[in-house]
Amino acid sequence: MNVMIGYRVANGTLTVGDLVMVNTYLMQLYVPLNFLGTSFRVIRTSIVDLESMFLLLKEDPEIKDEPGAPDLEVHQGEVAFENVSFGYDGAPSVLHNISFRAPAGKMVAIVGPTGAGKRYVWELHR
Repeated sequence: MNVMIGYRVANGTLTVGDLVMVNTYLMQLYVPLNFLGTSFRVIRTSIVDLESMFLLLKEDPEIKDEPGAPDLEVHQGEVAFENVSFGYDGAPSVLHNISFRAPAGKMVAIVGPTGAGKRYVWELHR
């Protein structure tokens, strides 16, 4: 559409104001459509994540309490990682002698970009 309007402006059959007007109309159409597309993508991704979460919740735990077992009461404790290193086979190591403690009642998160090896740290030490 811009090419057609630009051609007519060059021929003198339309003015630069007409070009600006057409561009304004196109932007008024494009911005809401872009927003709808982004919203649809976010909603679809969220639904896929919810499905995965519900499938995970349906999994039977590997370790089950005996019938009538008392509730576990933990008064003190911590999770400690000391000099943890990890690398994929044949690739440079992802973690180098990392150490940290997660005290009782506190929350610790391992964050990083996708593919940095966070999942493998968890699986190695759970």
